[in-house]
Amino acid sequence: HLYEGTPRGKGDIDEETGKFYFQIPAFDTMTLYVAHSSAEDELVSGMAVGEGKIAALDVRGVGKSRPTTTDVMPFDVLASYNAEYFYDACGLLFHKPLPGGRANDVLAAAKLLKARGVKKLYLTGRGIGAVSALLASAAEPALFAGVKLYNMPLSYTAMCKRGITKWPQSAMPRNLLKFGDIADLAKMAKADILEPWDDNLQPMPAKQAEKDCLEK
Repeated sequence: HLYEGTPRGKGDIDEETGKFYFQIPAFDTMTLYVAHSSAEDELVSGMAVGEGKIAALDVRGVGKSRPTTTDVMPFDVLASYNAEYFYDACGLLFHKPLPGGRANDVLAAAKLLKARGVKKLYLTGRGIGAVSALLASAAEPALFAGVKLYNMPLSYTAMCKRGITKWPQSAMPRNLLKFGDIADLAKMAKADILEPWDDNLQPMPAKQAEKDCLEK
């Protein structure tokens, strides 16, 4: 989507098809950053962090790809019954869950960067983007040299027991707790969860973080 400190890719023409493509600049070391609400805003503000050059990604329904088909008020990812909710509900209805689709977006972007010559690719996610990054890296951990996830919950089990949360439905993969929790996925992905957020998407107090890590 955007590349920190690099010019826009030059155009390239496929001689066989005559189609025009934009090249994606690649470096030996890069970080794929998965945004919470806007890759562009988070890259410009310095929230997108990582090793080497940073490629910031808007997965489906986030940032530049955010739909407005059901929103009548200024967009708020945490608002009830907005596009985020309805598209997630439709995904469940048609057996194409939105969290899985977003994880596939992350994997597709990662494989594209690797195919373009990136030798060491790190993965970073923030907020809702951290959930997508976690699912992707747990599915294919060998793709990434390291995974850091910022501002995400520590335990869906603890969240369910408390009963009320502002995290959107799209950030809660359906049926996950039948098989494990966030800590189990983080172990599979070899991911570090940093600066976790609580049920209100605010910095989680240390005591709660310690308790949530022990929750089963």
